Amino acid sequence: MIPALLSRFFWDVQAATLDLNRHAPYIIERLLECGDLDAVRWLLATYSPTDIVAVLHSARGLSARSRRYWSLYFDRPEVACTNPSWLPTPPVS
Repeated sequence: MIPALLSRFFWDVQAATLDLNRHAPYIIERLLECGDLDAVRWLLATYSPTDIVAVLHSARGLSARSRRYWSLYFDRPEVACTNPSWLPTPPVS
């Protein structure tokens, strides 16, 4: 489950219904884009760097600024997303 502390980042869905495995790409993308320090700490403790980098390279809702920052953080070449979108797609329960 998403900790109550982080539920504010999932304003468009009921955070209690998110499954950490099934909705991992959505959760990771949202926290990479909008998360604060506590959210990022939880993200890094919950998901592997491999999982996070995979989302980083496929996420449609990350801004160029976030994509650049996290690419540097994980020491990966920046990859422009081929499917641009302004908003991530919320998971369907």
